[in-house]
Amino acid sequence: MTSEVIRVRDQIGAAMSMYFETEDTDLWNPGNWTGRMFVSMAECISQSLQTPTGLHVRELDPDTVDVDAAQFRAFTEALRNAYVTTGNSTYRSLIDGVLAVAIVIADRAGVPVDIHPMEQWGMDDRVEERARSMNF
Repeated sequence: MTSEVIRVRDQIGAAMSMYFETEDTDLWNPGNWTGRMFVSMAECISQSLQTPTGLHVRELDPDTVDVDAAQFRAFTEALRNAYVTTGNSTYRSLIDGVLAVAIVIADRAGVPVDIHPMEQWGMDDRVEERARSMNF
């Protein structure tokens, strides 16, 4: 088995993680599988919400995701609003993980999203857990 050698952040080696960042801040550094899954799931949900994610995978550096903080906050707020207004527990469980991660990223980007409306479902605990486990 061979590994593709590529240049990531001016270092030569096999790409094993992604970088989510704003212009001046590193927000999250997940493994490739986790990062790509999050982007894909967020994009899928954004179509349903008709709200762009604010996540922009670089064309020439697909292991880096530029986060438009204002647009990402709008997406995260729309996701939060869908979460609290639905009476469908299955729908809520489907978006739960993406929402918890999105709230942490938004907070790290300096555009925090109010999670108070979701406390009755334990979202505050899940967000704290995600924040502890999400690498910078």
